[in-house]
Amino acid sequence: LLPVRVRSGSSWVSVDTGLRRNPDGTWGPAAVPADAIRFSGGGSAPLATISAAGTSLSLRWPRSLPSPVVAGSSATYRNVYPGVDLVLTAESAETGGFSDVLVIHDAAAAKNPALRSLRFGVSARGVRLATTKGGGLAAPAVNGPGSYTAATPMAWDSRVASGAAGTAAPDATSA
Repeated sequence: LLPVRVRSGSSWVSVDTGLRRNPDGTWGPAAVPADAIRFSGGGSAPLATISAAGTSLSLRWPRSLPSPVVAGSSATYRNVYPGVDLVLTAESAETGGFSDVLVIHDAAAAKNPALRSLRFGVSARGVRLATTKGGGLAAPAVNGPGSYTAATPMAWDSRVASGAAGTAAPDATSA
């Protein structure tokens, strides 16, 4: 079961992951369950912050970000490295959240040594940061229930296999 409505003030509204500009210049989904999510409006502010019940977790991109191009529930930061876009997408499953994907546009961009080992800055309030057995991130609340989690980073090649028009040849590996 997934929520279809969330409380907004004194009324109920449909879940809506469409991004809206916040007064502070960040972007956030219109109405998602439980968590508050903010995506960077560009510059050196945190890339993304998720918060709920007095806790928060922020991720920082290692460089200054361009202003995002926003469409629906996604914010695309173009050319975070030459030929590489970073896409954040607000999610609505169970308690909200977001996904992040690097789109590497060509082989030349893929050769950038900065992509071999990306290090996001992480800051947190009211949670304890830990690495999961598989290499993901766990951040359980210090005083109470709840936690933030992030799966083990993955990389895949989405090129179309030669001779198989329209058939993707994904090759997923842990990053």
